[in-house]
Amino acid sequence: MGAGRLRRSWFGALMALGMLLVMSGLALANSAPPTRQGERGGVLVPGRSDQVHILREQLRFEMDEGLFSAEVIARYDMQNRGAALTNYPVIFALQDAGEGTVQKMVVSWNGESLPITAVNVAPASDALEALAAAWTTVEFSVDPVSGKPVDVTGFHGRSSLQFGQFELNLPAGGTGTLEVRYQHTAAQDRRSRAHPVYHYQYLLLPARAWASFGALEISVKAPERIFFSATLPFTYADGEYRASFKGLPEKNLAFGIMSRKGILFHWGNAGPYYMIAFAVGMAVAVALGMGLGRLAGLIKSPAGAQVAGIWGGLFVGGFLDVLVTMGVFALMPAIDLSKGYDAVLIGFGQCLVAIIVTTALTGVETSRQNRRRYGWQRPAPDPWQGSGGLS
Repeated sequence: MGAGRLRRSWFGALMALGMLLVMSGLALANSAPPTRQGERGGVLVPGRSDQVHILREQLRFEMDEGLFSAEVIARYDMQNRGAALTNYPVIFALQDAGEGTVQKMVVSWNGESLPITAVNVAPASDALEALAAAWTTVEFSVDPVSGKPVDVTGFHGRSSLQFGQFELNLPAGGTGTLEVRYQHTAAQDRRSRAHPVYHYQYLLLPARAWASFGALEISVKAPERIFFSATLPFTYADGEYRASFKGLPEKNLAFGIMSRKGILFHWGNAGPYYMIAFAVGMAVAVALGMGLGRLAGLIKSPAGAQVAGIWGGLFVGGFLDVLVTMGVFALMPAIDLSKGYDAVLIGFGQCLVAIIVTTALTGVETSRQNRRRYGWQRPAPDPWQGSGGLS
């Protein structure tokens, strides 16, 4: 095998390896196992529910800037349509997120703080048995970009519950407002989209255990420029997503949310942004190869020009290729470097391909420029050779 043919086969093999790394990295970037488990939201259940009615519930999610957690505020307007109730027990259930889950709740009745007692008891009433059964029934959330259902069966952590109990005093015919606040950690899917997708759940249906349930108002306050989709119909107004119902809806609440930072043309996946970065890298690699080849072609010696061209393309061009790749990745918010090995793998593959292209083009352009400038070629045949000399 000739030297030129061998060189071309090595270039082809390296180019194929680089493209394989880029394409396999893109496939990894669009795979979708969740990498962090989250929680399901709480629900209020009565100690006994034959005479206490929920006139209205206002449920609010105040998202933090990173979208990975929210303060949940559940406010209930309640009415006692029976005899006076003293030390009426009410339980708020939360998914067990470790020690201190219940103690982190803040509960107030008509503006006054209430003490909370953690009760670690098995469900003893029909309402709590229904609650325990309902806790594992929310199997689907919604993809915030496409609005399609997403199976979130494996996204959430412990299936056990923690119960926080507090007591209310309700005179006959009396009304009052109960407010519960707690911090809700979202389940994260860090791989299916360009940015992490955060899934929130809140169980609404177990509230049927009350004597009756009136209007329900839900609001989600989140940073601007996000994707948002939910299992229930929401409208967007004044910087908030809102939903209103005359009673309990037929579904529990689940919604997905994702940042729009750096997202172009509704492209929610990372793939298009890696391809943009790859196209920019290839354009720079071609420009570097042509430029360095023209400079090396100024050297008069063909052999010296080739050596300078190839080594200049490999080291000078390669160094600049790496800088450009890293710079483009850093400047594109939709390429999330925190995702780990997939971005590293794609970046390595892109650098390898760019270096190969730059080095190959530098060698070709060096030869072309050197021939054009100095006209080196095989010497012309001697017209006198073989003529037999002077006659």
